[in-house]
Amino acid sequence: MKKKLLTLLLMVGLVICFLPFSAEAAGKTKESAETIGMGTEYSGTFKYEDVTNYWKVNVPAAGTLSITVSTTDIEYGYLYLTDAKNTDVYITPDRFGIKSTNQITTKVNLKAGSYYIQVKSGYLMKNEKGSYKLKASFTKATETQAETTSWNNDVRTKAKAINFNKVVKGFLGVNDTVDFYKIVAPSHIVLKLEGNPGAMNGTLEFQVYNKNGGKVENGYFSPNTNYKSKTITL
Repeated sequence: MKKKLLTLLLMVGLVICFLPFSAEAAGKTKESAETIGMGTEYSGTFKYEDVTNYWKVNVPAAGTLSITVSTTDIEYGYLYLTDAKNTDVYITPDRFGIKSTNQITTKVNLKAGSYYIQVKSGYLMKNEKGSYKLKASFTKATETQAETTSWNNDVRTKAKAINFNKVVKGFLGVNDTVDFYKIVAPSHIVLKLEGNPGAMNGTLEFQVYNKNGGKVENGYFSPNTNYKSKTITL
């Protein structure tokens, strides 16, 4: 029986996150950053001409990193997240502080890896100090083909085959915007796709290619429409 090879590409733009660690252990540079643990509350401090702290967090698998940060004396505070290559991953759109919101909680979907968090205070006068507390947690993604620090399906050559009549769950994040899957099928198949872009302004796109790399189908799921599923006959 003649067979054809199809590769499914899912693509999305996600958002959201940040995080830090204890006052005494906070690094002044990324190189000196201490590694934080999940579920533990940490404290950090700032003073005049010393308004930046760095922390390191290890994400063992693809999933959602959640961080809560609060203060009772900083006017404005900011959070930034970069990866091990010093590439910006996320900048929180919300600032915390007594002149805005004393406490904020943010979440970001990430792939496995090491990340660095920069916590920065607004300008402090001489002899002025500031402090904050934070707590981080991690929820592993529910993926049929789980990505780790040693394997991912971000490129076509790494795609693994999926089985017929089985639900395949995937997960995308701010720095993991593409997943590839491989289907070895008879001459005709019915492929049902369901997407959940989440409560963000991004769009979840899909593309289907043949074994020669030619595009045979494409579409998208948008949080602003009711378009959440599509059935394709190939």
